[in-house]
Amino acid sequence: MGSACTGFTLTDLRLSILTKKYEYWGLRSEFIQLDNGATKMHCWTPMPMSEAGVWSIPNSKPHLVLLQGFAPNGMLFWENQVPKLSKDFNVFVPDLVFLGRSVTSCKERWTESFQAECIMKMLQFLGLQEDVNFVGSGYGGLVAFRIAQFYPKFVNKVVFTNTGICMAPNDYDALLVRHRLQHISHLFIPESVEEFKFAMASAPHWKPWLPKFVYEDMFECLLLFSRCYTRTTNKKDDNYWTISPSKLEKIFPDWHMIRSF
Repeated sequence: MGSACTGFTLTDLRLSILTKKYEYWGLRSEFIQLDNGATKMHCWTPMPMSEAGVWSIPNSKPHLVLLQGFAPNGMLFWENQVPKLSKDFNVFVPDLVFLGRSVTSCKERWTESFQAECIMKMLQFLGLQEDVNFVGSGYGGLVAFRIAQFYPKFVNKVVFTNTGICMAPNDYDALLVRHRLQHISHLFIPESVEEFKFAMASAPHWKPWLPKFVYEDMFECLLLFSRCYTRTTNKKDDNYWTISPSKLEKIFPDWHMIRSF
């Protein structure tokens, strides 16, 4: 994940340590090719692939898939839940397409329905057929909703957290006024280091203090990895990046609705 950065940074160290933790919790980082190689899904799985290319799934525990919200990857998003959940479940932590190391070259519109299809194909490749539990947070909850809608026989239970399934267009008004924002996109997917710092301070109940260079490193190494961002020429701030609207509309076609709130 440090490919967006130059050299070894504190963020690289943080990711390296977290990777070791996931391995200690019994998960393995795997890449699954879908659609004749057009889509590559990354997922932390409870089992490694054997030499013969056959997945050996333990049936002693129920299966649980954790779907991230707007975050650089699933590993960071679920790090506090995985150690406890992995004791009672076969935990799968995928990266949603373009929110981590999962990518696609498919030209169709990349809606949450497309995300759900990719997750389903990946799980079926891994040998899961039925009675799968899903937990989705934020945007991941929308994907989990589509999975339950289109593949009901595959699903055992679904849990949504912080997911606006039935939101109205004005539901964000109070939040925008409170934080003096013009569009909610600046909070969900910040476009600069300063907006990233503001988003980090808005999420927890306490405001973390970190040196500016740490925020810059995190922004470049983590958020830019989502492939929504392109560097712009700005003489005042060499660390300023902007979202490519065309890329964002392809990945989240309903983004214009969110921006209009």
